[in-house]
Amino acid sequence: MSKIYKSEPSYEGAAVTFRAQLTEEDATLIVQADVFGTITFTCYDENDPDTVIATVALVVADVIINSPTAWSKDSTGYNFQYISPGSHRPEGGRTYGHEFILTLDNGAGSAGNIIAWKYQVPTIALSST
Repeated sequence: MSKIYKSEPSYEGAAVTFRAQLTEEDATLIVQADVFGTITFTCYDENDPDTVIATVALVVADVIINSPTAWSKDSTGYNFQYISPGSHRPEGGRTYGHEFILTLDNGAGSAGNIIAWKYQVPTIALSST
C-alpha cells in the first residue's frame, strides 16, 4: 500500500522538491546500500491516470541521503530528496500524481520488500496577460 501525501500547490511549469523519511519495517532509516537497483518515478495527470507524463529510473546515490538532513517535521530529518522539473506539471488547474517505487535489497543481493509512496500536487495556472 502506498502512502499518499497532499502537496502544497505549485505553479504550472515550476520545479517541485520532494522529500521523505524512508524507513525499514523496524523504523531504521534506509541508506543507499539498502536499495536494490534504481528507484522508479512516475508522474501522471490525476484527472486522467492513463496519461503518463514521465517515467524515470532515479539513481539511488542521487536521491537517497545516507546521513539525514534536518527539516522542520521532526528531529530525525529526511533521507530522500528529488527535484522534479517543471515539465512534469505542464498545465495549471490540474492535479498531478508523483509516484516513487523503491525495492529493498534482501541482504543477499536480490530484490526484497517494496516501498511505494506518492505525492499529489495541484497546479496553479500562470496568467496569460
